[in-house]
Amino acid sequence: MLLTPYVASLRVYEPIGSFDFQQQERFASIPGDSPTRSLESEQSIKSLVFFNRVKTSSDGAHIIDLNGKRFVSPWSSKLRMLSSMEEFRTSVPSSIYNFFIPREIESSMSEGGPDAFEKVPHIINERWMIPPRWFALFEPKERMVGYESSDAFTLFRTQISSAKKRCLETHAIVKRAFGEGSVEEEISQLLAWLNVFDENSLLELDYGGLAGYLDNLIKSSGGDGIDQDTSIEDVLQSIAGLSKGDGVLAGEGYSKVISRWRQIATFEQAQ
Repeated sequence: MLLTPYVASLRVYEPIGSFDFQQQERFASIPGDSPTRSLESEQSIKSLVFFNRVKTSSDGAHIIDLNGKRFVSPWSSKLRMLSSMEEFRTSVPSSIYNFFIPREIESSMSEGGPDAFEKVPHIINERWMIPPRWFALFEPKERMVGYESSDAFTLFRTQISSAKKRCLETHAIVKRAFGEGSVEEEISQLLAWLNVFDENSLLELDYGGLAGYLDNLIKSSGGDGIDQDTSIEDVLQSIAGLSKGDGVLAGEGYSKVISRWRQIATFEQAQ
């Protein structure tokens, strides 16, 4: 089981030539078969237990070598930590914030600003569920699913240009169906994030450890396991229903995917 079993990730892998020379040298030295997912997970756990300053020079990256080309998704650890701290700050009363994140830790994290070579993280995470809008960026044929060392996994991978096109189409359909609002805004923000990166990048959705929970959920319901997950099909059905003005079809697809991932989210309360 992965060290952080409750985290799913959406990752952009840019061509190595998109980075500056110093970063290219560092990323070129990472072995293609390096277990970067488990290494990043291990670092995340350690940073929760033993706080230390995250230095850009020692930060890692995920690598994809495809058709003789190298694509890189930096971990962006410091940038993502700063973003998480700000998100947490807005979710709790200011009077208790520093009981959770002491001032000395916040000051240390803020020194020098975010990682020098990027201002937007290549990776965004979600805990205990996968937002339906993420599925709208892919097609079922782009799914890789199975078991590795007895652990279930699911990955989707596509060209970022294809993901942008699908995101634009989904945004137009949702806006036409519901008008402006929180759902439309979330899709718009996702598109803005995608637009930051090189047009030749790859986009990857990784269920992470959530695949194990989903695998167990399907098996407990009498199914065979993770390969019977229909989350992307359900989301695409919902979008197709909205496009046709068929509220029943749209509602059926949305209800299926939300019900499934709400059951996964209940495991958070059991931890």
